[in-house]
Amino acid sequence: MINRAPGGSAQAIGGDGGVCVQSDDGVWHTEGSPASQGERSEFVTGTARARTPACWLSLKELCAGLPLSPLPPNRGRDPGVPHAPVRTPNLSEQEEKLALRNALRYIPPELHTTLAPEFAQELRLFGHIYMYRFCPPLAMRAYPIDQYPCRTRQAAAIMHMIMNNLDPAVAQFPQELVTYGGNGQVFSNWAQFWLVMHFLSEMTEAQTLVMYSGHPLGLFPSPPLAPRLVITNGMARAPSVIPNYSSREEYDKMFALGVTMYGQMTAGSYCYIGPQGIVHGTLLTVLNAGRRYLGSGELGGRVFVTAGLGGMSGAQAKAAVIAGCVGVIAEVDEAALKKRHEQGWLMEVTSDLDRCVRRIRHVRKSDLPSGSVSLAVLFHKEPEPGQLSYSFFMAQREARKTREALSLGYHGNVVDLWSGGKKGPAVGFMARGKASVAREKREFCSVQITGMVLGKGNSCPRVLQPQPETRRLAPSRGSTVPADTQPSEPADTLAAQRQVERLVQEYEASGELLVDLGSDQTSCHNPFSGGYYPAQLSLSQAQELMHSDPAHFRCLVQESLRRQVAAINKLAEAGMFFWDYGNAFLLEAQRAGADVEKSGAGKTEFKYPSYVQHIMGEIFSLGFGPFRWVCTSGDPSDLAQTDDIAAGVLDDISRTAPERVRQQYSDNSRWIRQAGRHSMVVGSQARILYSDQKGRVAIALAINRAIAEGRIKAPVVISRDHHDVSGTDSPFRETSNIYDGSAFCADMAVQNFVGDAFRGATWVALHNGGGVGWGEVVNGGFGLVLDGSEEAGQRARMMLNWDVSNGVARRCWSGNASAHATIQRAMEEVEGLRVVLPFSVHDDGLLERALRG
Repeated sequence: MINRAPGGSAQAIGGDGGVCVQSDDGVWHTEGSPASQGERSEFVTGTARARTPACWLSLKELCAGLPLSPLPPNRGRDPGVPHAPVRTPNLSEQEEKLALRNALRYIPPELHTTLAPEFAQELRLFGHIYMYRFCPPLAMRAYPIDQYPCRTRQAAAIMHMIMNNLDPAVAQFPQELVTYGGNGQVFSNWAQFWLVMHFLSEMTEAQTLVMYSGHPLGLFPSPPLAPRLVITNGMARAPSVIPNYSSREEYDKMFALGVTMYGQMTAGSYCYIGPQGIVHGTLLTVLNAGRRYLGSGELGGRVFVTAGLGGMSGAQAKAAVIAGCVGVIAEVDEAALKKRHEQGWLMEVTSDLDRCVRRIRHVRKSDLPSGSVSLAVLFHKEPEPGQLSYSFFMAQREARKTREALSLGYHGNVVDLWSGGKKGPAVGFMARGKASVAREKREFCSVQITGMVLGKGNSCPRVLQPQPETRRLAPSRGSTVPADTQPSEPADTLAAQRQVERLVQEYEASGELLVDLGSDQTSCHNPFSGGYYPAQLSLSQAQELMHSDPAHFRCLVQESLRRQVAAINKLAEAGMFFWDYGNAFLLEAQRAGADVEKSGAGKTEFKYPSYVQHIMGEIFSLGFGPFRWVCTSGDPSDLAQTDDIAAGVLDDISRTAPERVRQQYSDNSRWIRQAGRHSMVVGSQARILYSDQKGRVAIALAINRAIAEGRIKAPVVISRDHHDVSGTDSPFRETSNIYDGSAFCADMAVQNFVGDAFRGATWVALHNGGGVGWGEVVNGGFGLVLDGSEEAGQRARMMLNWDVSNGVARRCWSGNASAHATIQRAMEEVEGLRVVLPFSVHDDGLLERALRG
């Protein structure tokens, strides 16, 4: 309930009658409501908690509908939380009017005069109408399910999941409703949030809520067995093939108009569980990379270099530590780095690089219990040229000697990390190679494109001429970037060279290649809107240029991609193993003109493999993928109970499992037994676990029985990442190891969405984009509420069997031998399952002779 106080000051009334008052000078204070009676709205950033006004709403009031009579006060954007980059949709005057008209559809006409100028200002300032005025004044988090007003607990479970996705401890840009990935929206604006919460609180089990790209179309009659919620996000044009013709430019306009949104994967399907959601998969990737590339899953003393500590990429630090290796992760955003530290994913933070090295040496000499050290290195000022690579070399050398598991977070640009500093060549991590050091100094920064044919929408809007990469960058024509934001030459070039020479001497003396494994998890699906920052600019300079001169920003991003790939190529020649993490890194590098082409390869292959092609694809073909569950009681003891249940189930199955999947069960059993001690919960009480069809069904049924018996206090939501066996058609990631020509077809993901819906899912979602980017992917997900009932068990058995076997059958039909064996075993175990199996052609000469004849 929102009221206007006498004298023009705004006030909001909380559930206990306390009043939060904003005086004429804009200062908020609370009257009549002791803090103990309610939770203050707060957003977690950095090392401090920035609190918004102490006014708060009860969940009942939150579910009462959009507050319009009177309007809540406009508090603007909260400076205490990170905010999304400014969007640049390049709308025409008519399109701006349409965007404003569309936003006002949520508002009664008598309020248009008040809100139209406000919404117009948001559109001009931020490139989108978020309706900040309606950002609710309460602590956004996953409350215990029994606290939500509802007519069906299925709806309450969905509300629990939605509020977790928007929890500032979980979400990347909470006030812009972005959960992860830079643009993974939960909703397009705050009016949609209020309406959805209201509909869910009123819904019965004879209704289904329909969601069109964040917009709640309404409640529609449906049978009890139907889903309570059906979501589609960004479905531009026909989804029977990957809709690549839904271009970024079209998306920017449609998002600004409020008619579509990019839901990433679990952001728009309300199933995100923080960085834990990818940490098990990241661990399996690193372990199996060691087995494949290094000949062993024992990674003590091995170094893994990558980038990103955001919502999904933040799992890399934890996964490296669990795997036992030294993880070095670059991150340009200090807020993201600090957030991971506060949440325990990075255990130590320092702003002093020398202290960082001393700390590592101290830990090396300490008598520590088995475990790991996690260290984040923050630079509040630009490091001296060469200082970075030398200090990291020293830290890594000490860690390698002791085989200590570490994670090192570098607050800086990954290009500088790979290349050994602003001026240095790729010797920052390399002691030997075909080229001499002198040659590397001459050639490292000379990777250029001359006379390049510009691709539509992909390349810099001018032909680049050969120049040193360290040149002073002149702004493109029409640039509004002030001169002092242009990068300049380091002041002391000689000192930089000496630092680099010292590194070379250290490396040549040791004879070590200091990087064993490499990857990248920057948000390259969105490279020109904050997903990838150019090394030539600071974060703040880049964010300014991104908005003021997008064409120039694009040039700098593509230049940085070429520099990064040049460094990676040098290290790979010396023996490092690099893989693409399915974030469109190699795809965007190719579009930038970097040397990533693979001679004679197909459309989905590059010089370096996708992690799906070499690692995860085989795991998917065996039927294993990222199963997950959320305990809606919010009680950690319930989560511990589910961990024990899952461990017991896996042990039972592994005793009779075929040899080819026994390693998977062993890895996953070890994971679930150790999961609790690694403090991975951020937000809701959730767990991720890779499992196959048989394991998922058995775990779900065992959890459902535990709820019925009272061993678990409240319903449990089961779900999965869309990045799974069946959920996603993505030719540059999930289906990149499909070689029968169907990698660009989206039948699997669409069929999965439909099949889950009529087999018992509580809600289903289908998205355009996710992971690799808008127009490159079709993917879907589900949520299923286990409430202890017999019906819930039947739904779980029916739906989970389909949800896995669909993808395994498709992979089998494409010719994958592991999938062939897996689906044959499933047909023996699941009554009624019959799949068409392919015959193989063993004689390629037969094909050639037939075609010649």
